[in-house]
Amino acid sequence: MKEIDYNYFIGNKKQPFHLSIGVVVFNDTRQVLCSHFPKVRDNCDIYSLMRETIRPNTSLEENLKRGLMEEFGVEAINIQFIGTIISHFINWEGVEIEKTTIYFLCKLEKSDQSKITHPDKFEKQLGIIEWQDINFLIQKMKEQSETLQKTDYDESIILERASSYINNNENNI
Repeated sequence: MKEIDYNYFIGNKKQPFHLSIGVVVFNDTRQVLCSHFPKVRDNCDIYSLMRETIRPNTSLEENLKRGLMEEFGVEAINIQFIGTIISHFINWEGVEIEKTTIYFLCKLEKSDQSKITHPDKFEKQLGIIEWQDINFLIQKMKEQSETLQKTDYDESIILERASSYINNNENNI
């Protein structure tokens, strides 16, 4: 079978569906790794988990590993699949795209921010990589989705699932 030479997981006018992988990375103090975009739109701070467009012909785990290194400069142990979010956004062509993001919960193994090759951006602003309390992020994501009227910036349900998993399995992770 011949391989296709473009990324058919990127939504466009012909095919308005997008597939990404996302991750909740937590550390030993149970903080979560995120990108923070201070005072971007309407003076609103934006927070985002790592999300990366899936590349064809690679496993979910390979995409997760690549995304974590490119955006955050970290390696992490994959603990659990924690669900999906289906959201919508307007792409560069002005087309509404349905985006499905598959999320995993991972525990930090090691960090080297000098390895970052593709830092996360929001409206051309580079994100600041931060560790935040999971409950703080849950609240902020609900607020920013409401303020921006953008469904793809509310990952609070995934953070709630991650928090529940961590709390219920703290002796095993």
